[in-house]
Parts: sequence; structure tokens; C-alpha cells
Amino acid sequence: MGDPLRELRFDETLTVRRPNRALVALASLPLVIACALLAAALVRLDGTAVMFVPHLLALGATALWTVLRQRPYARHTLEPLRVDASTLHLGDARVRLAEIPRALYLPVSASGHELVRVERRRRPAVELIVNDRAQAERLLAALGHAPGQRVATFRAHSRLATTPWRFAAIAAFVGVGVAHGVGLLPAPSIVALLVAGLGLFAAPTAVEVGADGVLLRWLGTRRFVPVANVQRVERFNEGFGNNRRVGVRLHLSGGLTEQLAFGLASSANDEVTAFEERVEAAINARGHGDLTGERAALTRNGRPVGEWVRALRALGGGAVSSFRRAGVERDRIWRVLASPEAAAEERAAAAVALTTDADPATRERVRVTVDAVADPKLRVAIDAATGDDDEALTRALTALDDARGEG
Repeated sequence: MGDPLRELRFDETLTVRRPNRALVALASLPLVIACALLAAALVRLDGTAVMFVPHLLALGATALWTVLRQRPYARHTLEPLRVDASTLHLGDARVRLAEIPRALYLPVSASGHELVRVERRRRPAVELIVNDRAQAERLLAALGHAPGQRVATFRAHSRLATTPWRFAAIAAFVGVGVAHGVGLLPAPSIVALLVAGLGLFAAPTAVEVGADGVLLRWLGTRRFVPVANVQRVERFNEGFGNNRRVGVRLHLSGGLTEQLAFGLASSANDEVTAFEERVEAAINARGHGDLTGERAALTRNGRPVGEWVRALRALGGGAVSSFRRAGVERDRIWRVLASPEAAAEERAAAAVALTTDADPATRERVRVTVDAVADPKLRVAIDAATGDDDEALTRALTALDDARGEG
């Protein structure tokens, strides 16, 4: 019997959407000309033509990025695609799964096709046309990038540019100009304030979508939105002409709204589509199965952290009758750990109970669940549960409880 880790996870023939070679060559032409001008200037010691180099570099880089990213008039080739435990095999090409930072499903892409986009480090993404959602889900699961397996990271505009505070910031810019005009602020102060303000508006927001919710990181700040608080996702398209920007509004419990802008409509539509798909997958995963009894057994209920941990380990070690039966209940504890609907405290408690035994396979299975968790404090708690440092576990669980109290 062969090693199951080497068995194929996916083996089908798909249509690959590749960049148009003629357009790639045409887009690269300004870069070639810029290099030729630089070489000529060095040989002749005449820098007259060098003044055109920055423009050619900018033109070539923009054109090449557009051709490689948006792929107008793309070539379609039918190729066998196989995925095993460590590698994606596409025709004669090989891509290690560890070199794939992100794989996304686009039910409706800008190209008009239903796609799975497999991104690679320092190389253009692989775009695969799929037949339906079921095929896309099989492929993402084989790659280890399905919604329940891995956090997907996106980049949005600055938080300052998408919140009501942006109007206050604009007013502050106007106030600075007026203050300078009447002589209240010297020129160096004006420059410093303008640079700082532009930096705040330019700093992007890192957005992580996990099975448990959405984490927003911006300039050292973090805001976690649990999936249980997300009521619906609304796409928006605002602005005029070529400056229209696209993004989403997350409508939350209590009438609150979180707005994220991803870029211009001409280039960011696919990113918004992939983000919507991830969040809606997390929303649709809620409420599958009644785990009330198991969740109640895992809750801290005001006990000191040390006492709570001892009780969880006793539960996991079989001291409680429900865990001594045929293993059905233990399977349900696994479901609590994987459930985005369960509270962070309950999921961390499930990790502690399940890792009571010293079985490395169990601990590794628990550790892998971290890949689909966006809540940073929950990630630390689950990771601590798989180790042997009781002090680190106590600190992680205490921080988790403190976060719940703040929320």
C-alpha cells in the first residue's frame, strides 16, 4: 500500500488562461528602449536621451503589469493538472504548494470566466478556468487554500481614506493651509504635516479573512470583526469616470458598517469578488450542527485559568464520562475547534482538551487549524495549547478572556 501523503489530491484537465505573448513583447518594448538609451548614453557620454528613460520605464512597467495581471486577449490551453501533498503539476511545470501564498475562487471574473487564481511568489499567477463551484472547491481543498483551511490576505486602501475621519483629515489639511497663509505656521512645519498626512492616506490596510472573521491591520492597529457579527456583504462602486473605486461594506450587528476600498474599478474588481466570496463562505458555514452541550462543557464560567485548564485536561483525558464513550463526543469537540460560530474561548478550550494526550499527530492536527483563524489572540492560544509551556498557555488564555471583556 502506497504512502497516502503521496496520493493525488486532484487530477483533472483544465483550461489555463495565459498572457498573450505578442502583447507581452509589445508591453516590454519601452523597457528595452530605455535600457538601450542608457547604454548609448554610457558609451557616448551624452546624457541628452536619458531624460526620456524615466517615462519609458514607467510606461513599460505599467503596460507589462496590465498584460500579465489582466491578460487581455489571453491564450487558452487545455492542460492536465495534478496536485499531490507537496506539488502542483501543470503540464510540464511544477509549483511547490509552499510557494503558493494565495489561491482564490472568482465565480465571476473581469475576463468573464469562472476562475481559480493560483498566485506564486515572484512569478505571474496561474489562472485556471473551472466548470463550476464544486470543481473550484475541490481544487482549493487540494491546494490547502479552501476557506476552512487557510486565511486569505488582501490589501485595501488606508483606513483613514474609508472612514468618516477622512473628512476631518481633509478639513485639517485645509486648516494647515490657512494657518500657513496667515503666517501661523512656518514652511518646514507645513512640509512635515503634509508628508505625515499623505503617509497616513497612503498606508494600506492588510485584510485577513479567516473562517472565524475578518482582521484589519493598519499602522500597528488591529480590529477583528467576528463572522458572527457580519449580517451581509454589499459591494460598492463609487466615483466618476476612470477614478471609480470599488470595495465592500460589511453590515454588522447593531447597525454598524465597516467599509473597505480595494482600488480602481478598472483593476480591482477581481480582488473585490474574491473577498466577497471568502466572507460569504464564512457566513454560510455558520450554524451547521448543534454543539450547545460541548460548548457549555468547555466554557470557563468564571473559574481561575489554572482550574479551567486542569478541568479541560481532565475532560480530554477521559475523566468525564462523555469522553470515555465511543469517540463520537471527541469528534464533536473537534467540530467546536473548527466552528467559526463558537466563541474564541470555546475554541481555545477545545484545543486544550484535544491536546491533553501527547500524540504528535493530534497536536499537529490542532496546530493546522490555526491557518484558518484570523483572530490573532485565538491563534496564539491554539498554538500555545499544542506546546508544553503552561505559563505561555495561561497568558494566552488570559489575554483571550481580557479581549472578550473589552468586546
